[in-house]
Amino acid sequence: MGAVYRPKYKGADGTVRESAVWWIRYRQHGKTLRQSTETTDRAKALKILDRQQGKVALNIPISLAGDRLTLDAAAELIRRDYAINGRRSEKSMGHALAHVLAGLGETTRLARVTTAQIEAYKSARLAARAKPATVNRELAALSRMASLAKHQHGLAITFVIERLAERNVRTGFFEDDAFAAVRRRLRPELAALATVARLTGWRKAELVSRQWRHVDLAAGWLRLKPEETKTREGRQFPLIPELRAVLEAQRARVETIQRKTGRVVPWVFCRLDGAPVGDFKRAWATACIRAGFFRVVGTDAKGRPIKVPTMLFHDLRRTSARNLIRAGISETVAMKLTGHRTRSVFQRYAIVEEGMLQEAGTRLTQGAKSKVARSRSKVVDLAR
Repeated sequence: MGAVYRPKYKGADGTVRESAVWWIRYRQHGKTLRQSTETTDRAKALKILDRQQGKVALNIPISLAGDRLTLDAAAELIRRDYAINGRRSEKSMGHALAHVLAGLGETTRLARVTTAQIEAYKSARLAARAKPATVNRELAALSRMASLAKHQHGLAITFVIERLAERNVRTGFFEDDAFAAVRRRLRPELAALATVARLTGWRKAELVSRQWRHVDLAAGWLRLKPEETKTREGRQFPLIPELRAVLEAQRARVETIQRKTGRVVPWVFCRLDGAPVGDFKRAWATACIRAGFFRVVGTDAKGRPIKVPTMLFHDLRRTSARNLIRAGISETVAMKLTGHRTRSVFQRYAIVEEGMLQEAGTRLTQGAKSKVARSRSKVVDLAR
């Protein structure tokens, strides 16, 4: 039988005093467990006792050390996990954690987070105009915190996380003329990078990090090692003629740079001084705006329109996936080439767009006409 109590202690002057904070006492697996409720409200202490005894009744293991784990400390578990495993999404994960800690409270005990609190958090984030996909990434961070706390501290999590429905079907694609318009306005190394991205569907970070040791011109492959990919799976793309032509042109360009600088340049895509391509968001945005792909979101202090690009570099990845499907390549093989792990991304990318539907309609019409023609050819003239 559990109980709430206020422990007594001897003060500096030797007098016996009673703590203002309530503690709880209960038993599990033949052991007496004692812990602070961190509240001076007896009613709240009784609720915490009921919750803990409920876990005992359900045979849910209780870890006193884990129960003291705050959200801030649990967030550190994720940061350490990402650092150890070299995850590239550490920055975006940090943004998600910042919202979780601000919304639920850094000093909140992870074990005391409730499903109701999580639902309130979701509502608050949506009210702040966060997109469902963004909120889901934040909830995923919270879920990972709980998983790491379970494995490392034996903490049993009782809250339930229901993800929000994502309606983020992506429709950005680069048709040939649009891509050519943007490509003409990019620096040579960025133009080559964009072309390879449109052909392979590989992620920006995967292509920027390519070195010549990853290009096998003799065997005809562009390669990625498992540790270099987001999915931790190795990948290679065949050097089709257009891709080979781009890489050979880059090889000649790099050799010229090496002669001028007098040093070896290992990067496939490099600047004029041989340095690897860094962050080119501004260069990409400028090229898109100059090519006419932008929208006005307001005016600056001088009354000039503020333009933002409507085409993303990631649209090249979507375009590649669509082009592979258009070429008759199966989704399974296309996913292997581009590095998509699940079929759901193809659904989100809305690869079956209007042009492909029209093409399917044309094929159906041709098939119907062919069927009618075959039927007519089998008609027997009984008058003969």
